[in-house]
Amino acid sequence: MKKILFVVLGIFIFQLINAQDTISYTTKKHEINIGYFNMFNLNAYYNTVGIGFKCSGKKVALRIGTGFNYYNSNYKSTSNTNNRKDLLITPMIGIEFKQSYKRINVFYGSDVRGIIQQEISNSSSSSNSEQSEYGMGLSPFIGIKYFINKRISISTETSFNILYSKQIYKFTSPNSPFYESNSKTLSANLSPLGIFSINFHF
Repeated sequence: MKKILFVVLGIFIFQLINAQDTISYTTKKHEINIGYFNMFNLNAYYNTVGIGFKCSGKKVALRIGTGFNYYNSNYKSTSNTNNRKDLLITPMIGIEFKQSYKRINVFYGSDVRGIIQQEISNSSSSSNSEQSEYGMGLSPFIGIKYFINKRISISTETSFNILYSKQIYKFTSPNSPFYESNSKTLSANLSPLGIFSINFHF
């Protein structure tokens, strides 16, 4: 009789703990995430740092954020010096739907994303180039989140990115006339699985 009582009591406590565990990880309405994003980036050397904010309901969240990357290099040789600066900003706003399983959340939705990129190259030979890109697109995404505790979680996601952008290229040199070109691109690509972020809930 005592064994049966202990089993029933154990099952009751286990169910109670599970219920409390599920509730405790879904009560925070706000979230700040910090991580790495490769959205709209076809260049392998980019590993864009990102920051975002989410405001959550029980099943739906509004999310805003941006990725950014700054690159500065200086090259020197006996005959030439070259300086290159590259700035990339990828703002986004979107809606997220989620399903909770205790410490694990599965989420999906779509973002509207933009891209602003400028690359400037100057050399001591007085040849200078400037390349700019501006665009906007749509990124349906899916991901998974794991709660370490009720205030900290880690997540990973992937997305399918459709981007329409305009590129402007300018080149000047003492030995050649000023050159400028414009192009427009429609691209679609799958971002790599494993885009990682750390999330703080409050």
